[in-house]
Amino acid sequence: MNLSNAAKALPIYIVFFLLLSACSGTGGGNSNSSASSVQTSGEFPFEISEPTTYQAKIVMTAGETERTSFVARSGELRRTDHRLGTPLQLTLISGERETIIFPAMSIYAERESGSPGEHLGMSEITSWLLSQRSFAEFESLGKEGELDKYSVRIDRLDGSEAIVFYDPALKMPVRHEFYSVSGSERTLQMKTELREVKLEADASLFALPPDLKKVTEQELYRQLQMAMAREANPQQ
Repeated sequence: MNLSNAAKALPIYIVFFLLLSACSGTGGGNSNSSASSVQTSGEFPFEISEPTTYQAKIVMTAGETERTSFVARSGELRRTDHRLGTPLQLTLISGERETIIFPAMSIYAERESGSPGEHLGMSEITSWLLSQRSFAEFESLGKEGELDKYSVRIDRLDGSEAIVFYDPALKMPVRHEFYSVSGSERTLQMKTELREVKLEADASLFALPPDLKKVTEQELYRQLQMAMAREANPQQ
């Protein structure tokens, strides 16, 4: 399974948990778990609390392919870099306004936060996963080092299992592994890790870089589509 298909088809639990508190307005799951290691659907067996200030890399791996994103938050300011360090890197900085930056072409576009159009953040993924919350069942698998380990099954996704590693110090999951299951065999399809977590975020991360040309949002997307076509067909 390649990363583009995996990102569309698979539940990215780690991204969901990172942003859950901001989207749902809650601080965590059920803190009064029973003696059973299985958490019923619709509940989370750990507290979730996204730091108000932090930065981290999110690394997704599928087979031999690896893709890195960068996330940062400082209060109401947020930044997400997709396809970090590649010619297709796209940066979204959001606050009162949203700024979309295409570094390879030295261009940017602006729009009001929450305005209609293609949203480049994680909200669509998060919304999809929130819709799966009632179908998720967690089972504690003990600890691995300092991390709490859980098996996660989605009732509507037969033949699959996710393993989530939760850091109680950060109050965030820091690794997610997605497996296909056939009988007694489990095959790793995709792994997502939170790396280089820092509980700080310099103001420069949310500032517009110099020497960028302002274009319309439509023009930025047009340039991005052309770059994607060149990436897909380098001989043309």
